[in-house]
Amino acid sequence: NYSHSVSIGWDMDDDGDMSSTDYGLGFNMSKRVQRYNANFGLSLGLSDDEDIDGSEGNEYQTGASVRFSFSLSENMAASAGFSASGINNKRDVNSYTSAGFNFGLSRRLKDLSLSRPAVVELRFSVSEKSYHEPNLAIDPTQRRVDQSSTVSATIKVPLAKKLELRTGLSHTHNGSNLVNFEYDNTSATLGLFWTF
Repeated sequence: NYSHSVSIGWDMDDDGDMSSTDYGLGFNMSKRVQRYNANFGLSLGLSDDEDIDGSEGNEYQTGASVRFSFSLSENMAASAGFSASGINNKRDVNSYTSAGFNFGLSRRLKDLSLSRPAVVELRFSVSEKSYHEPNLAIDPTQRRVDQSSTVSATIKVPLAKKLELRTGLSHTHNGSNLVNFEYDNTSATLGLFWTF
């Protein structure tokens, strides 16, 4: 069976230095066959900007993703996906194209005497982002190219019928041919989620 959704967004912002109007359109389709599920997504965006000096310009965003998930056993599932996106900006130094892969494992913990099973998720993703033009203020001879990898773990524990506790830990390493943009980032999250 198929399922699909379409989303439309609009946003206006004025911070004094620049006014921006954003438009977005998204499409998502899923197909499930027995224990396999495939998902396809497509997004388009436009930002219409006006700087304080009166100069105007547009920024176009595009994105596409494909994701497959399947059951390994009654309580364990795996997923793999590919995504690509791009931005064309009036300032070429901010325009880029990116692509990446992601992988995931999830396991339901059914023997914890909870209202429903807790879930442990492990995810790993890698991506490359290539900028279209050199940044003259940093290095006029090289276009910036970043390679990023992220590993994360999340635990979801049901507390009530519609209430869930989620805690997670993730680490991102961003490598770049320009040392200014190399970094490592580790973050932890803890929160309550209510489902309506």
